[in-house]
Amino acid sequence: MLSQQKVHFEQAMACYNAYFDKPVTINIALATEKDYDFMASQSLNGLPVFDEIQLRWIKFMMNRIDPVSHLGVFAGSAGWSTTTNSAWVIMLDASNRTTPDAHGAAHEFVHILQSYSKSVFFPHYGDGSGPEDYVNVPNWFWEGTAELFSSATITSSAGEFSAQMRDVRTQGKGSPSLNKITTASGVVTTVLKLGAPSNQEANQMMYALGSVVCEYILGTYGYAKYWKIMQGAGTYKDFSENLQKTVGLNLSDLLVKSAPFVLAQWKENKF
Repeated sequence: MLSQQKVHFEQAMACYNAYFDKPVTINIALATEKDYDFMASQSLNGLPVFDEIQLRWIKFMMNRIDPVSHLGVFAGSAGWSTTTNSAWVIMLDASNRTTPDAHGAAHEFVHILQSYSKSVFFPHYGDGSGPEDYVNVPNWFWEGTAELFSSATITSSAGEFSAQMRDVRTQGKGSPSLNKITTASGVVTTVLKLGAPSNQEANQMMYALGSVVCEYILGTYGYAKYWKIMQGAGTYKDFSENLQKTVGLNLSDLLVKSAPFVLAQWKENKF
């Protein structure tokens, strides 16, 4: 598992090396759902390796891993530490797995890139953030970008990419009150509900629906503009202003413009 996961992270790193303006250190912790006490006991130079927020997340995600049913067989989290000036990744795999998921490693590496770009405003963005932090980058864009780019980095054909994205969007099944989108206006109102984390339903939808909106943005404005939006998170504290300066539309107008495409893609999901 260690050697295979290392290959996956190196593959993701190779895709994004050019976007860091200095060499960075990435601390990667790999564990299973049985390792909470061990992780909580670890220290370095007299200080805990994992802080209170990380341990809270670790326990939550370990409780969701079910090796028997194979539902929720891995989970990950990543961020940028301004204290150590380095990145961190925590990957949790079910104890009976022997092959890691390449998508998981690539997804978390995208989060490192995002956190590195925007830590000047919200150094603790992600786990432990309050709703006010998400005005800078809404959660659907944060997770949708990671899903979109991580699938692209591990695929070799358009057909394979489409299959990966269909798998991503099945996560919407976990949001029965949010996933019944039948109109363009429904796309807009639902995406706006996903601006900040609120509950488990919204957590599922921000990956599933966010990836579709992000695909529209990438396909319409191109990779260079998309990257400027990500970089803009270190310049603009308001995501709508970021979009206005980068692509010429505020958030509301962009969602309205994207709604027909998003709706057409969303209807392909069979919930």
